[in-house]
Amino acid sequence: MKIEIIGWRSQGFRCPDMEVSFKRENTVPKVALIQMPNGTGKTTTLNLLKATLTGEAKDWGPARIGEFRRAGDSNSTGKFSVELRIDDRALKLELTLDFDFGQTSYTTQSPDVGGFNAGWTPPSNVRRFLTRRFVDLFIFDGELANRLLNPEESRAEEAIEALGQLDLLDEVRNGGFNELVSRYSDNRPWSAAEFYQWYVPEVQKVVEQNTAWNSLGA
Repeated sequence: MKIEIIGWRSQGFRCPDMEVSFKRENTVPKVALIQMPNGTGKTTTLNLLKATLTGEAKDWGPARIGEFRRAGDSNSTGKFSVELRIDDRALKLELTLDFDFGQTSYTTQSPDVGGFNAGWTPPSNVRRFLTRRFVDLFIFDGELANRLLNPEESRAEEAIEALGQLDLLDEVRNGGFNELVSRYSDNRPWSAAEFYQWYVPEVQKVVEQNTAWNSLGA
C-alpha cells in the first residue's frame, strides 16, 4: 500500500492560517521538509496534523481543545484538513475543534467509504497505518530524526515494527482485542468469526513482512 500526503489546510488556530501542497505535476516527494521560525506554530501544526490523521482528538477534553485557540481571537471553531492519496485513490480527513463548547468532530471523504461521512472513518485497510505509533515515526520533528539515527536509541527498531505492523500481535497479547475490533470494523459490531476472518490474513502478512525484514538482516 502506498500512502502519500498531498497537503493540508489549517484555519482558525493559534498557528498561522495556511494551505500546504506537496503535489507537483501529479507527483509527491518521498520526503518533505517543513521549516518554520520559532514561535510561529510549528508544534501546533504538527500536533493538529497527527490528530487529524489518527482520529485521537475524539478523546480530547475542553482544556486540551482550548490550547489550540488563537489568543484574542473570536473565532468559535478551527478546522484542519489533510488530503492523502492511497494507491492513487483520494482520502480527505478534516478535524474541527469547537472552542466555545469544548468539542471535536471529524469528517471523512473517500470513494472507498461511500463519499462523505461524518466522523473519522478511513477505509479499514488504511486504519492500521493511521495509529499514533506509526504516524509519530514518519511525521516528526528534527529532534526525533536525530534519535532515529542514534544507535543507542530504539526508535529505528520501532519504525521497523510499526511498518511491519508487528504491534498488532502485541495489542492482542496485551488484551487489546476490543480496541482492534473498534479500529478496523468501520464502527460496527463484529462477531468473533468475522474478526478472525479478518485477523488471520493480517497475521500472515505480519509473518511474511517479518520474514522479509529478517532476510535483509534487519
